[in-house]
Amino acid sequence: EIDPSYPPVVNAMIAAVKATGDPQLTPLAAVAGTIAGFCAQKARDEGADWVVVNNGGDIALVIPPGGRIRVGVWEDLNRTGIGRVLEITSESEISGIATSGFGGRSFTLGIAGAATVLARTPGIADACATVLGNAVNVDHPNIVRVPAASLDPGTDIPTLWVTKEVGFLPPEAVESALQNGLAKAREFYERGLIRGAIVNLRGRSAVFPPGIAARFA
Repeated sequence: EIDPSYPPVVNAMIAAVKATGDPQLTPLAAVAGTIAGFCAQKARDEGADWVVVNNGGDIALVIPPGGRIRVGVWEDLNRTGIGRVLEITSESEISGIATSGFGGRSFTLGIAGAATVLARTPGIADACATVLGNAVNVDHPNIVRVPAASLDPGTDIPTLWVTKEVGFLPPEAVESALQNGLAKAREFYERGLIRGAIVNLRGRSAVFPPGIAARFA
């Protein structure tokens, strides 16, 4: 729970995670984005007009009025290469972009190649990207899951079963997983948590709201 005795950055992490409504998340689900946001705000307080803080793919932006920033988005965290470019404007109300998925820096419950979220704050973007990465999921015998503690005894989610390996998936399984992620993106968008999302798996992409690439490019 939020506690006035905690450092502000910790309370911001807690608030971002609680906003998702996902009881499985710990505050660390928003740590990279929240810290990026605090760094960006500090730079802004010191007089910076433009700020980009990239904390391992969790990005905080400060864009002056009339400004535009182009952001490359990976479609698969296991392969380098930009699959999409978004142009974020000062009018888009986006200051946070975060990506989660299988093959990233942290464990995931899902199988997303990449789940990218655009939000008004970097902490919310980070927490929601974690949930979306978990939501791009399907049951299939070629997906291997293990307790997180078996891979990292020091993890903050020791009892949750996380994805270890993803083998061949038939097209219908890929589509089902993408639709599960898309449903969660729609929920977050309708709740006003996010401005948009892009989910990717095995060369397939889904976006919400429709036309997000045209809106931000």
